[in-house]
Amino acid sequence: MSTFDKLVGATAEGVLPPAVMAHLATPEETGIASSQSVEHWVSPSGDNETGDGTESNPYRTITYAAQQIPDHVRLTHHHRIILHPGEYPEDARIANKIANGIITVGGATAERDLYRVRTMTVDRVLGQLQLENMVSTVNDTPGERSFEFRASGPMMFATNLACTPDAGGPLGETRGFLADYGSIVRVSGCDFSGKRYGIRSNYQSQVYLTSSNTGTGNDIGIAARWGAALSANYGGLPTGNTPMSTNSGGVISLGHGQVLGDIDETGLIAHDSYRDQGVTSKTWLASRDTIPSNWIPDADIPSGSTVRFRFRAPSDNVEYRVSLDWLARIHLTGAQAAETRTTLFMRGNAFTLNNTAVIQSEGMGSQPVAFSTRGSNLDFYVDIMGARAQRGEWSARIKIDSSLGKVPILAEAQLL
Repeated sequence: MSTFDKLVGATAEGVLPPAVMAHLATPEETGIASSQSVEHWVSPSGDNETGDGTESNPYRTITYAAQQIPDHVRLTHHHRIILHPGEYPEDARIANKIANGIITVGGATAERDLYRVRTMTVDRVLGQLQLENMVSTVNDTPGERSFEFRASGPMMFATNLACTPDAGGPLGETRGFLADYGSIVRVSGCDFSGKRYGIRSNYQSQVYLTSSNTGTGNDIGIAARWGAALSANYGGLPTGNTPMSTNSGGVISLGHGQVLGDIDETGLIAHDSYRDQGVTSKTWLASRDTIPSNWIPDADIPSGSTVRFRFRAPSDNVEYRVSLDWLARIHLTGAQAAETRTTLFMRGNAFTLNNTAVIQSEGMGSQPVAFSTRGSNLDFYVDIMGARAQRGEWSARIKIDSSLGKVPILAEAQLL
């Protein structure tokens, strides 16, 4: 006899006492069948009153089918709303569910154009849910969202969805896909075209794009707003007149990702890493606001000065690719600028320089940037020569890539 049986007073045969049995709900009382998979079929020719949700006797609307799913989908149970082909002129909605199991909503096959729904909203669903194999037909209505997730997560999936472009669009504030109010959604194999926003992550939401999402004719391809994040690993992205946009603390991270705002290193604004192989590049922004005032005082840089940045390498025998951009105001209507790219190999505390190129130099010499090493330490200098600036109005952006992940640190900046 188990410990549980002993505690509840079961018999030697494992039969529970009447007082315990009275508090155990039957499958019928929970609204969940004993099988692990429950299907709710929907058809434009179905009937919400006489239909029973079977394939041969379906419901008429997606929203009604969603209401037949228990508010709490138990672990190991899978509720599927399956669409017959056709037009569904409804603003479909599935809301207020806790899915310890799985909820799936979508067309019976991967031919998404066969299943045409006006709009689809997932509202306050906690757990795991997938929208799949559908096209949203909402059109000519400013402010509409083809597909929207509101306060839903953490395992929301949008797969093989599309929206029909707005006639004469993109219309103001229309969205092909919107994640809002802290939703967490993975989007794959979808096409969002002809809208104000192709994909927008909003209000602390997280959207992860993978597997070649597409879209054309949008005003803005992808966007992140109000503390939201939007990341993309590989494949295409919806495009627009403006490819991507952020504001109010929104973050977009593409490709291999970034670590932003490292407070442990002066002037560092980004770490770039490739998959899981460690940091392979760093970007620093040096200005009067990002480096200590005792390095370079907040004052004029006299004409003909050299601004020196000292970097310390973590090891010898490493190759770097260095990109440097310099911009400074020299008088009321004038500026100087330089853009330089080079590759170098550090071995035995000495550099071998390759392919140094001054892409542009305005108001400076023909070779405004120089590289040199320092003694026996693993230090090297990047010098900007012929520099000049008024009232500390200058900035230098330096990016260093390493194929081995052995990227240096910025140790010092000084005015020579």
